[in-house]
Amino acid sequence: MRKNDVKKLLCGMMAAALIFAGGCGQKSTAASDAMSYGAGAANTVTTKAAPAMADNAALGNFAAEDAYAEEAEYYDEADGDNESSSETITESAQSTSRKLIRTVGLEVETQEFEALKSNIESKVKELGGYIENSNIYNGQLSYDFETGKYTNSGLRHANMTIRIPADKLDDFVNNIAENSNIVNKSEGTRDVTLDYVDIDSKKRALQAEEKRLLEMLETADTIDNMIYIEERLTNVRYQIESSESQLRTYDNQVDYSTVNLNLSEVKILTDVPEDPLTEPTAWERISKGFTKSANDVLEGLENFFIGLIIASPYLILWAVVIGIIALIFTLFIKGLIKADAKKREKNRKKYEAQKAARAAEDKAEQEKREAAAKETETKAEEKKGSENKAASDKEK
Repeated sequence: MRKNDVKKLLCGMMAAALIFAGGCGQKSTAASDAMSYGAGAANTVTTKAAPAMADNAALGNFAAEDAYAEEAEYYDEADGDNESSSETITESAQSTSRKLIRTVGLEVETQEFEALKSNIESKVKELGGYIENSNIYNGQLSYDFETGKYTNSGLRHANMTIRIPADKLDDFVNNIAENSNIVNKSEGTRDVTLDYVDIDSKKRALQAEEKRLLEMLETADTIDNMIYIEERLTNVRYQIESSESQLRTYDNQVDYSTVNLNLSEVKILTDVPEDPLTEPTAWERISKGFTKSANDVLEGLENFFIGLIIASPYLILWAVVIGIIALIFTLFIKGLIKADAKKREKNRKKYEAQKAARAAEDKAEQEKREAAAKETETKAEEKKGSENKAASDKEK
């Protein structure tokens, strides 16, 4: 309780003294027990205790003065403790071992996924750690239409959250570096010493308050006081449990460092130069470029044949469908050709028949003309013979 609360308590006690002068009630010792609860509890207890203290005004005054003196001394000490709390926490932090939470992030590559995964699991068990979370993805081979080749998405991938004893973290990281290709590494350290000491000091203060409340609960002689003390005791115990939970969380994070591991299976490891600032020689550039081109060509041929084999069921299906369509089309074309040939043959025969008929007609016409000409010639000869005969007869 603060000094202004003490002033409120003094006002309550003065009101009780005035009630004593009016002569009410019986004697009670509850006032001195209830004064340490706060202004609200003090006013309530004073109001209810006033009738109980009416038998002896002098005794009530002495009790009030003694209670006030005790409360004033207690809260003066509390104010002094509050003023020096930061100094106490700082001194405690300096005298306590540092509370450091270390976190490491690793992105690694490997060509032997199962071997590295087994090595990590056995090393974690050997160092006394544990795997907090693990997600493994068994991807499928996929074709990238933009690049025109199959990508590494078919290779396996894993995300792991690993807890390692803090004093063995470096051994674990070195083991991963020896058995894989680290492409990215990040490390962070968080100092929670002051927060830890602050929570621990708060817990100790709450435990001391819990002890005082238990002592007061044994001497409380009214239902109201007991109810108030029990409510306050429940709240204090809840805060103690919350502080202990926070301290356990900090202890776990300090004792066991966290490693966030991102593990990828690749066909070709990423080239991580030992000295990035050193320019490679011309021969090194040619060698790396040629090797990369040759690997790309081999990978392209490999992916082509793999894709061809994978797509063979579809290719066979389409070949059958196209073959059926081609057969139907061929038969259709042959039918058209055959029908056209029949039509041509029919037209030819018809034409020949018409030609023969025309030839017969022409022949008949010719014979008719020849017959007419012959008849005309015969008539002319007969006429000429008649004329000659007539002329002969005339001459005679």
